[in-house]
Amino acid sequence: MNTEVRPLVRFGKPALIVLVTGAVAIIMGILTGNYFKNRNRLDARKKTTEVLLQRMQSINVGDTLSEHTFEDLLGHDVALVDALPHGIILSFFSTDCYNCLAELDTLNSAVDDTLDYRYFVLISSDDRLDLQSARRDYDIRCPILWDRGGFYARQLNLSSLPFSILVTKHLEIIQISAGLMTTAEMKEVIEQCRTVM
Repeated sequence: MNTEVRPLVRFGKPALIVLVTGAVAIIMGILTGNYFKNRNRLDARKKTTEVLLQRMQSINVGDTLSEHTFEDLLGHDVALVDALPHGIILSFFSTDCYNCLAELDTLNSAVDDTLDYRYFVLISSDDRLDLQSARRDYDIRCPILWDRGGFYARQLNLSSLPFSILVTKHLEIIQISAGLMTTAEMKEVIEQCRTVM
């Protein structure tokens, strides 16, 4: 009696090559599609940022931000320059803004070392209780400055959130970005902050 078990499907080398080639082609197609999708999105955001800056007519790369005193979430006064011991990204956000909240998740996924949170300062005019809830819910580990009545945002003529400004410790603007940043962009900003220190 023959007890040899034969496979139901037998693939030869040519069939195996076709399967592997097909799988590689699918993966490459997905990666290429994602690359162009991200590239198009970044290009669109760059153009949007340029249009917003023209409309704002208040800040540009190379300018120096004006000094301002905010409050922290406990009500203590914090001068903007004191919150910037090194190059840092100022991110204006709102707890009512979906993209702002998504950017908080992006921030957490971009930070490899807890010390990197020192490169970020969040600024919002939202109610302090809402900001304290957001700190807990989104595990925010960087400072949050309260812009009472949105005074500073109005001074800058901000009309879009999230809105991020990379500055030196002397408040000189290095980069401006309107809209949701990707994890890769966050990592790039962290590297820039390390070099600006």
